Amino acid sequence: MDNLKSLMRCLDDISNMIPEGTYLEMCDDLKRVHEIIPKDDDPPLLDTRRPTPVNVPFQVVQPGMAVHIIANESESESEGEGFGWYDEWIQNEEILQRLHTDYNITKKSLKKLKYIGNITKKVREDAIRDFCDGDIECVGGSGWTFDNLNRATIWSSDEEEKECTSKAYERTLYQNYKTRFNRGCERLRTDAMDMKRQLECEISEVRDRQNYLRVHYNL
Repeated sequence: MDNLKSLMRCLDDISNMIPEGTYLEMCDDLKRVHEIIPKDDDPPLLDTRRPTPVNVPFQVVQPGMAVHIIANESESESEGEGFGWYDEWIQNEEILQRLHTDYNITKKSLKKLKYIGNITKKVREDAIRDFCDGDIECVGGSGWTFDNLNRATIWSSDEEEKECTSKAYERTLYQNYKTRFNRGCERLRTDAMDMKRQLECEISEVRDRQNYLRVHYNL
């Protein structure tokens, strides 16, 4: 649960660096994981408790009153024990299904979390969008390009215009975006990998328990 919360916080931190469609899809996946993880205070899926047998040494029987035979305590416990194992089996199967769902979502998120390598056209557009905080007026209502950004900017001096429209400044803008994005991606991937390993351990433990129940109780 802590890993999941950390993963969601990191995703929010770099939300402005991820294309909107990808960000929303990843958030939806993470929320699905969060919603199906059992809370500590949730009641059990199945109530395996059984009434404790009560032995009555003397029972007054009135005329016309039905006499109920009280089961032997050891027999009741034996029957209750068998019933409990089966309930546990069913509950573990449901847990395995949820864990596998979480695991598949985590693997899908890892595939989406790719580092920026080359500065492609899409990366340049994302960098300009990030620089403008998503405000389309920053590029004059046109495409997310460096040229549109320059045309829509009101310069305070010729020196500022010369510096901020240079190729060196453009390359720095793209490189800074790439660095920030990859750092955020690294944090998300680390949390996702931790979650993946944790889920693998939990799945293995539940499977081992199911194998034990299958062998010892013929389930």
